[in-house]
Amino acid sequence: MNRDIIKSYNFHSETLKNLDKFCWWVQNVYQWPFKSRDLLDKLDIIAKKAETSEDNKTQLKIKVRHISNTTRDWRGKHQRNLDIYDHEIERKVLALFSELFVYDNLINNNFTDIAFIVESNKPTPDIMCKKDNSVYYVEVKRIQNPRDEDTALRTCGMFSNSVNINYREAVEKKIVDFINNAGRKFNSMSTLNNLGKHQKILVLDFCAGIDTILENKSNANLQDIFGKNFFDNLNSKYNMTIYTKKYLQ
Repeated sequence: MNRDIIKSYNFHSETLKNLDKFCWWVQNVYQWPFKSRDLLDKLDIIAKKAETSEDNKTQLKIKVRHISNTTRDWRGKHQRNLDIYDHEIERKVLALFSELFVYDNLINNNFTDIAFIVESNKPTPDIMCKKDNSVYYVEVKRIQNPRDEDTALRTCGMFSNSVNINYREAVEKKIVDFINNAGRKFNSMSTLNNLGKHQKILVLDFCAGIDTILENKSNANLQDIFGKNFFDNLNSKYNMTIYTKKYLQ
């Protein structure tokens, strides 16, 4: 960490300004000589674009408040200073970043009326949008690195477990769990809005764990691990379109 700590950064979006009040990653990324700084700049631009809609600005504010409503100053402090609760907050922030990247992808693929949705007493997907006179529901799920790896980073700074050659089974179970969860959210929205024809999209943002990276000898993605046919079969079985991404590693 640099000695000259950046005490504040002039974010343009309200979303990043609010995250900067408590998020370790947001507060410290500008101390690092890595591409992470460019990544945060891009997220700030995306969030500012989303906030041109007052509804989206409000929904993003609520999403941030659901992550944390406290103020914490982590500037210049090592990640190992975070406890389990704080680290869970960081994981939720990264999941919100995945939603912002999906929002940007939707714009770039000519979707319109893109609206963030905040869960209430009914399960709902993350985003609702339109294209070619069809309504699309979009659920974003981030498959994060295992929590034991996070714990290792917080304590001794290394991961000493042996490589888990059965990691595929755990990742596949997580994928199916996410599909079932997304299905419940899609069905709930259909019932609430009495909609007829609509399209369902599930975006899986994959953060490869150490086991995955070591076994694949590369920056592995879900298509590499399971193959295209695996996801084609899931698309047909669950009647939704599944996209695999790697927005954040």
